[in-house]
Amino acid sequence: MASGIKKHDVAFMAQGVGTPPIGQITPDEIDRYEIYNVIKPLAADVLGTVDPGTVDDDFVIDQASLDYPRNLIVTAPGANDYGGTVTVNGKNQFGEVISETIGVGTASNGGTTGGTQIFATVTSASWVTGGGDNQGTVSLSVTLGTALNAAFGLPCKIASTADVKRYTWVDGGVAKPQDAPGTYVDAVNHSVTLPGDGAAADDLVIWVKSTYDASSDTAPRVSNL
Repeated sequence: MASGIKKHDVAFMAQGVGTPPIGQITPDEIDRYEIYNVIKPLAADVLGTVDPGTVDDDFVIDQASLDYPRNLIVTAPGANDYGGTVTVNGKNQFGEVISETIGVGTASNGGTTGGTQIFATVTSASWVTGGGDNQGTVSLSVTLGTALNAAFGLPCKIASTADVKRYTWVDGGVAKPQDAPGTYVDAVNHSVTLPGDGAAADDLVIWVKSTYDASSDTAPRVSNL
């Protein structure tokens, strides 16, 4: 009789039903590494814009899918003396529905603010004015700037920063292994930040050995991204 774990443990093949899903093997149950490569991510890309003036308004989303699951930034124009907030709705790298509100400070020459949650897709975004005439276009985009906490979502959930075992930043063709990879790990959002300002020629090579217990999750695997 043929043997093999797939012959006897259908959890490797099951889609999972119920809450939490039944019959799903997760990374913490297998002695293996997840190796995630981020190859030349976009250094700057506008996903949507809005020209709100003095009223609340919805963004026009021109690009709903991101190149990699990552955090978003909001840029307000010059003469943004009144501030405001942007609420973004979408899904993270695990197919979970998420929402984040990013506030934009007041500045006569405009301002840029980075979010912390990881978006794989953006379904909608809306602007709430700070009370005055925000002159110009507000944009929702991505960046590789460390000042805005540029971050990339990992393909599996992690329990702590120690789950990331290796992290090599290939900075414009120069490999820069990080001796303390946990320094750049966000275990809450299951993501990693850049060690320095990035560019379009950069790559990331990340090794993860997850200890995250997914038994209480309602959807531990990606669906409907």
